[in-house]
Amino acid sequence: MMYQVYLEDLVLENNIYRQIDRELDLKFQYKAKEKYYGTEGQESMTPFGRRA
Repeated sequence: MMYQVYLEDLVLENNIYRQIDRELDLKFQYKAKEKYYGTEGQESMTPFGRRA
């Protein structure tokens, strides 16, 4: 059997990190960390664990 588990489904809606994510804009970090992303193989998760 195959299961799909999404981190979004496991974290409570009122979690402190979700609240911080809603209030604090860190999108500039994606550009700053871009050079550390791999270019080959399977697409990796961002260092922040979420999609831009």
